[in-house]
Amino acid sequence: MVHDSHRREFLKYGGVVTGTLLAGCAGGGDGGDGSSDDGGSDGSDGSSGDGSSDGTSGDGSSDGSSGEGDDTTQSQEMAETIQMYGIDNFEDRAIGQGFAEKTGTSIETTVLLGGENSGRYIREHQNDVHTADIVQGFDQNNHPIIDEGLVGDPQLPNKRAVFSEDYETYLEEEVFGNLENPGQAGNLVPLCSILSAFAYNPDLVDEPPQSYEDLLDDRFQDDIIMLSYNVDGWYDQLAREHDEDYATQFIQDLDDQNPQYMEGSPLAALEAVGSGQAKVLGDSFATHVEFMKGQGLPVDWSWGEFLWSQRWTLCLADTAPRKETARQFCQFAASEEGQEKMAQIFGGVQPFHENLEHPNDNIRQALEEQNPTIRPQAMSREDEQYFESRVEELIGV
Repeated sequence: MVHDSHRREFLKYGGVVTGTLLAGCAGGGDGGDGSSDDGGSDGSDGSSGDGSSDGTSGDGSSDGSSGEGDDTTQSQEMAETIQMYGIDNFEDRAIGQGFAEKTGTSIETTVLLGGENSGRYIREHQNDVHTADIVQGFDQNNHPIIDEGLVGDPQLPNKRAVFSEDYETYLEEEVFGNLENPGQAGNLVPLCSILSAFAYNPDLVDEPPQSYEDLLDDRFQDDIIMLSYNVDGWYDQLAREHDEDYATQFIQDLDDQNPQYMEGSPLAALEAVGSGQAKVLGDSFATHVEFMKGQGLPVDWSWGEFLWSQRWTLCLADTAPRKETARQFCQFAASEEGQEKMAQIFGGVQPFHENLEHPNDNIRQALEEQNPTIRPQAMSREDEQYFESRVEELIGV
């Protein structure tokens, strides 16, 4: 194990995991006003259309999207490629390959992390440059696009099969309610969700943590890694579960455990636990652990009394130069076929389609047996700024 005498020094691990796999939860601010941001605390979730379940919104003349999303692609000429600003190379994933096989259209992704996906799109729009057809990320990344009113309508024919009315209301009121165009949250397209977890090294931990209070046990003193940009998210979730007084005390008590505060990739942090540099990674994701465990890394995961859900979205750019083809991809992504393909990434992720279950046997079984409380990770910009300042005030992180 490593006992770091410089407890405020942010650790950065390279590791063998490279490429965009790290994007699964590498933080994600919202890009602010179009400038690159600081890779803030959380990423978030997904949603879609405006409540019209038959997909006939709009003038109906542009893309023939009144039928099922996977049938309309044959009724029009498709662009050869669509351009995506996103956090993962979709052309290398089953969902991108499936769309290409179905339509002949390939996806070209410019990988941009830390909210820079939306940030670049907004900057280019301000300079009358239109390159991106789709911006892919977390709900949190979409603040500036929604504020500018630049979310195109994907005209999903099956909206309520992938996106609940309650969650749409949550986004419009709680996450984007202070923006200029909160109703555009209903045009975001859901992709998948990944669930938080404690990650631990089974060679070093006989009794994995089963609650947040367990992390305060003496057996984890000096042996916890925390992602520095997610501590404010912990404060938020603990306050939701209990209250702010509890969250304040817990964050201070956790800091007294002398954790290693780490920047960078959550998968690099997971590698650090697998290599014995700490016993526990407090803020990991079950699907990441399942993936790395499958690669032979000695790691496993457990859940506390509640989890949070980080949801991935597509945002159809209202200024997309290949808008109708991009809209077809959004509809494919929300279809049962597209959701099933999207769910194959990493160690298996949660699809949103009502007909599909979690594809990972271990996670699905745990969901069925434990039935944990699951809350969205998304928060408003004002809340995020407040929680960041609160955590910095409490522990200097």
